[in-house]
Amino acid sequence: MPKIRLRPSTLLLVVIVAVLMHPFNAHLPLPQALLLDVAFGGGVLASVLVHELCHAGVARAGGLRVREIELNLWGGHTALLGNRDKPWLDIAISLSGPASNLLIGWACMSLGGGFFSLLGFVNLGLGIFNLLPALPLDGGYALRALLRFLRVSDSLATRLVAYLGLLLAGAIVLREVLRGLGGGSGFSALWMLMIAWVIFSGARDALSSLRRQERQHGVTAGSLATPVCALPGEAPLSRALASPLPVVVLLPQGRIGEVVPAAAAAVPAEERDACRLSQVASVRGNYRVISAQLTGEDLIDTVLDGPTGVLLTASDSAAAPDGLITRESLISFLK
Repeated sequence: MPKIRLRPSTLLLVVIVAVLMHPFNAHLPLPQALLLDVAFGGGVLASVLVHELCHAGVARAGGLRVREIELNLWGGHTALLGNRDKPWLDIAISLSGPASNLLIGWACMSLGGGFFSLLGFVNLGLGIFNLLPALPLDGGYALRALLRFLRVSDSLATRLVAYLGLLLAGAIVLREVLRGLGGGSGFSALWMLMIAWVIFSGARDALSSLRRQERQHGVTAGSLATPVCALPGEAPLSRALASPLPVVVLLPQGRIGEVVPAAAAAVPAEERDACRLSQVASVRGNYRVISAQLTGEDLIDTVLDGPTGVLLTASDSAAAPDGLITRESLISFLK
């Protein structure tokens, strides 16, 4: 079972759905109506979770790792790790989510009754909505993967799907404006404009991400690292003072430290060969060593799929660390 993260806004999603459901239950006694409202909100949330679990299940079957599933106000997101070089797998992952909603919708409609019929209708709507050919919807990811399968480059495929999303968002806004001029308005218009905003934001973010990837092309962990001299805690202070580079101290239990200038200055010159760095160092945090040659998706996956702290780079697995990157600064650059 993948890690599932519930954002605080997830509760708001349940509340909003329950409020929208209440008019259908208003004829019932209030306690019963509220119970059905909340149950319906929970049903929608469960449908979203099944949607994301289907993404995760197909991804795992295809050899990818699932970092986490996040549920939030806008639904959910499944974060995957691994080499995404199989367009057919991306298509299967993308379509599995909407397929689950369509299947749930069919099953609920078959059960009949007001509650299940409405839940089925909502699931059918979720499935169809997610099949729209725009990012960040599953239909957009499936279309991008299909273009890649047809030998279109990843960057061009992303641009085409993003521009298609911008056109679709613009068409939705224009339609609602014309409806408003013709006297149409109300909740449906607000809902459609929210959909247009989601599609527009997804297209904008996809284009921004593409520009960042192009800027990062050829950038390695080693090229981003600050050169340092990494010394064990047992090394003498004199060795650190002789280094022309900033010194980091490798302490037991995977911790990293730095020499405290005041403490080092207080050690007499004749005692600096005997003074260990661990005696004059303060703990900075935990560290781990990554390859200086890491780049692109491999670099991103390695950074995100690990504990927070300081990253030390090394030219190969047998070499001593010679560069330092904070995880936060690396993520900031990658963003």
